[in-house]
Amino acid sequence: LSSIAALRSTDTNSCAEGAEAVSTEDMVYLEGGNFLMGFSDVREEAPQFETQVGPFYLDRYPVTVGDYAKFIEQTNHPEPKFWRDPELNGLRQPVTGVTWDDARAYARWTGKDLPSEKQWEFAARGRENRLYPWGNLEPDTTRCNFGDYLGMPSMVTMHDSGRSPDGVNDLEGNVFEWVLDGFAPYRPEITDGDNTKSSAVRRVVRGGSWHSKAPELRTMARKGLFPETQLTTVGFRCALAADRLTPGD
Repeated sequence: LSSIAALRSTDTNSCAEGAEAVSTEDMVYLEGGNFLMGFSDVREEAPQFETQVGPFYLDRYPVTVGDYAKFIEQTNHPEPKFWRDPELNGLRQPVTGVTWDDARAYARWTGKDLPSEKQWEFAARGRENRLYPWGNLEPDTTRCNFGDYLGMPSMVTMHDSGRSPDGVNDLEGNVFEWVLDGFAPYRPEITDGDNTKSSAVRRVVRGGSWHSKAPELRTMARKGLFPETQLTTVGFRCALAADRLTPGD
């Protein structure tokens, strides 16, 4: 794997322009609509309910070490934990060791945000009510990085056969992904399952990781972490509501 040192020696282009104008390059457009969310048989995921989400764009891949290095260079944002670990700093590996605030700062720097839990689950589960992003077949190591089979995060392009029908990679396995929502029970009758404004002390992560067992890879699985948590198993990707784009973006 190439390292961040290699990036510094070969990539001297400024990213200031990227911070000024929103780009949908390497994002997938999802038209949204009605879908089933939650799972009534697991307390943290209950209840299952029908909801809807508007059109949005989602990063095709988790944010990589190479992406995040440009953010650090342009903003002097502190390096995340594990930044110098040679098993975790390949340019095409997902960045890890980031807090929820780190992830949000990067997303805002790009003109985007973290996905809501609704957006994330729609991208993974779809209107077809998929158990996994690729369908209903059980996970294996051709589709995602899980169960410690590599012992570390893989390159984000490694498991193309596990991408969603819309073309989003690594929604399950590799790294958990921070989302906007607080880790609170769904209350569809009150909030329609939207916890983005929740005051819960923990924030939601989705998708399982390279260390996860198969049950954590289900499209409805969710867990809560304190926002200051920094782990080798947690990264993020960005989202953009379609109505935030203006003509010419």
